[in-house]
Amino acid sequence: MLSSGQRPRYRDDIIRVMALPTGGRTQFRYRKQHVPDDLFRELSNNGLRESEALVAYLDTSNKDRAPEIVPCRFCRIVDSEGEGEFVVIRFEVGDFAMVDKDANVQSAVTEALLNGASLPKWEDGKLGGHFLVALKNRPDGCRSDQDRRAWQAVVGILGGRADFRDCPFFYNLRSVVAEDAKTPVPFCEDKYALEPDKIYRADVVHYAPPTVAGQQGGPWGQLKVSAQGNGVQSLTTQPLAIDSPYDIKRVYFRTTGEARKQYALLSFGRRLTQSCPGQETEHHDFELVLEVAGAWRRQTLVGVLIAAFLAAPRWVDMLRAEAWDWSSAAVALFTALVTAGLVVFGLRKVP
Repeated sequence: MLSSGQRPRYRDDIIRVMALPTGGRTQFRYRKQHVPDDLFRELSNNGLRESEALVAYLDTSNKDRAPEIVPCRFCRIVDSEGEGEFVVIRFEVGDFAMVDKDANVQSAVTEALLNGASLPKWEDGKLGGHFLVALKNRPDGCRSDQDRRAWQAVVGILGGRADFRDCPFFYNLRSVVAEDAKTPVPFCEDKYALEPDKIYRADVVHYAPPTVAGQQGGPWGQLKVSAQGNGVQSLTTQPLAIDSPYDIKRVYFRTTGEARKQYALLSFGRRLTQSCPGQETEHHDFELVLEVAGAWRRQTLVGVLIAAFLAAPRWVDMLRAEAWDWSSAAVALFTALVTAGLVVFGLRKVP
C-alpha cells in the first residue's frame, strides 16, 4: 500500500501509520484507476481479510528520477470494501519495516508483483501506475522489527525527504500504563480495556530527525492528547510542547467508577509552528477507544446501603407502633432495592 506526498493528506497518512501503537487501526483508500482490476475486485469483496500488507511511502518529489519506495510498517488487513470507483482498506499496524543495507527495495518489489501490476512512474510529467499492488512474497531484504530503534530509523529516513520538510517531528504512542502497574495495558481488539478508579498515563515518544532538528532548532510545535467521553477525565489539560529533538512525553488521565461499562476516546493531534513562519497548522491524527470496566462490586455495596437507607424509615415506623410485619418489611426492602438498583445504574436520581 503506497502513499505519496502529492497531497498533505497522503503524507499525513504515513505520519499516522508511524504514530499508532502496535494493534492500532486506520484505513487507506484508492481510486480504481490506481489498482489492478483483479485486485480491485478482490478487495471490493473483502477477499483479502487477514492478509499481511506493507505500508510504504512513495517519494515522488523529483520528476527527473523514478519514484522511490520507502517501506514503513507491516500490517494486517482487517477488512475492505468497494464503493463505486474507489476501494477502502482497513488495517491493523504491526512491526516496523527495516531494509537490509545492500537491499534494492524497488527491484525486490518489482520482482514480487502479481496481477499484471505496474509500479508508479513519471510519464510526460504525470504520475501513472498502481499505488496498491499485490505481491507474491515479502520483498527481499525487507524485514519486520519491533525494536524502538527501528521506528527511529524509519522516521529518520522519512524526515530527510522533501515531502516531510514541513513535518518538524514524528511521534508514536509507545504504551498506556496504570500508575500502580509495571506492565502496559495491551491494545487488543481495537481498544484499551481499563479498570475503574485508576490513574493512567500515555507514554508518547517524539523524535525530530537530524535533518530537521539541525535546520530548525526548535521549538517544533505541540502534541495534543486528550481523553474524552464517559468514564474518563483528562488530568493533563494543556498541549505538550515539543521543545527538544527527542523525548518521552507523559499524558495523564483517570477513570471513574461507574456501575456500567463506559466508553471514551483517546485523541491525538499536532499543532505545528514551523510549517509556515508566523503561522500554526492543526492536524488531527487519530483516536483510540478506551473501554472502562464497570465498578460493580463497589456499586453493589453502594446499592445495598442506599436500599437500607430507603427501607429504614418504614421499618422504624413499624417498630415504634409495635406492629412489625415481616411481609410489609420485605415489601419495603424489595422496593428499596429496586430503587437503589435504578440509582446505581444511572436510570434515576436518588429520591
